[in-house]
Amino acid sequence: KNLDLVGATAIEDELQDDVIQTITDMRLAGMTFFILTGDKKETAVNIGRSCGLVDRDALLVDIPTYDPGDEHGWQLKIKKLNEIKEKK
Repeated sequence: KNLDLVGATAIEDELQDDVIQTITDMRLAGMTFFILTGDKKETAVNIGRSCGLVDRDALLVDIPTYDPGDEHGWQLKIKKLNEIKEKK
């Protein structure tokens, strides 16, 4: 309880055995997932759907290219994402 576990993994090409069931089990345990990609948005959504990370009801937030000169804008985006996370 009250544990923030942060991890990262990469999904490329063919899915490994049991990926969908593992993600389902992790969601049932209360874990939250975020997808960060350098691919086109459509490619990332399709991969997310194929492995069970993105369903039809998923909230998709498109964050444009990072601009280091727009620190205030990024702080607002991060604040909004945290508000979304807190509602879940």
